[in-house]
Amino acid sequence: MRALSVPAFVAALVLIVGHAVAGDCRLLAPTREREVLASFLKKTGYTSRQVSVVLKFADGRAQAWRSIPLNKQGRFCGAKAIGASIYWCVPSSLTRLLQSSLIGIHEQVTEPSVLKFYGVKQLTQGETIAGAAVSMCQLTAIDIFAQH
Repeated sequence: MRALSVPAFVAALVLIVGHAVAGDCRLLAPTREREVLASFLKKTGYTSRQVSVVLKFADGRAQAWRSIPLNKQGRFCGAKAIGASIYWCVPSSLTRLLQSSLIGIHEQVTEPSVLKFYGVKQLTQGETIAGAAVSMCQLTAIDIFAQH
């Protein structure tokens, strides 16, 4: 499979998160989007422990919107809906990250990594990649909704 360049990937994320705004962004519900993300992770091969680690990180990013100054579009959507857009964005961005790798998805999800994160002594590569997807969605949302 062909890897996306960084600019193309960022542009794709802007479209993904921007799509959430195209309709009424206020309809995005954090609980529902979080459940969809958890289901996606399980279907992708993440264990219950891995899902918990990824959701804990995503929760932190979604809740951060309570204290981030919002621009006009961000005020229209509201912090809860923007947080929900983080959960909503992750499956698509994670799929792209996993597909652009040279190793198989199963190996990515289960192989250990040397990183420590959120009290977990050793993350799997899948947790690390999912954390990157969450961070990319957060950065894209910041670009769209945060006051600059």
